[in-house]
Formats: sequence, C-alpha cells, structure tokens
Amino acid sequence: MNLTIRVNGLLAEKMGKSRFSVSLASSTTVHDLTLYLQMQYPHLNDPLQRAVVISAGNHLEPTSLLQDGQEVALLLPIAGG
Repeated sequence: MNLTIRVNGLLAEKMGKSRFSVSLASSTTVHDLTLYLQMQYPHLNDPLQRAVVISAGNHLEPTSLLQDGQEVALLLPIAGG
C-alpha cells in the first residue's frame, strides 16, 4: 500500500522534506506507520511519538487502519499561552 505523508515544523526541517511517499503492508495501522518512521528517522523518535496523526481532517487513533492512497499528516502539538 502507498501512503502520502505530510509533516511540518520541526519534522519537516529535520527530515529535509514536508511531503513524501511510503510503501507499507496492506494491514498497516497508524501505530505501524509511526514505528516505521521512527526506524527511518531514529533522531526523531521523541517528536514522532508526540505527533498527532490526521487524515481528511480527522484525528486517527494508533489502532486505525490506513488505506492505500491515503494522505496522512503528522503534526506536532503546539503549546502556548
């Protein structure tokens, strides 16, 4: 299955790109995707663990199954006051 991944902020800066594609098994969950990205970018383990995963405007749970062709955004929470 092919997914389009979008990142911004620190993730985009450290990955050197803001949009890219990955090919994963057909029964991949959000958790599987996060683990895959942590293996590909071990220097980003902490930010990837904190990232909020969104697709089509909806927050995805770690157990959510991903679909072929889906676009997934990983966004880091921002704190402020």
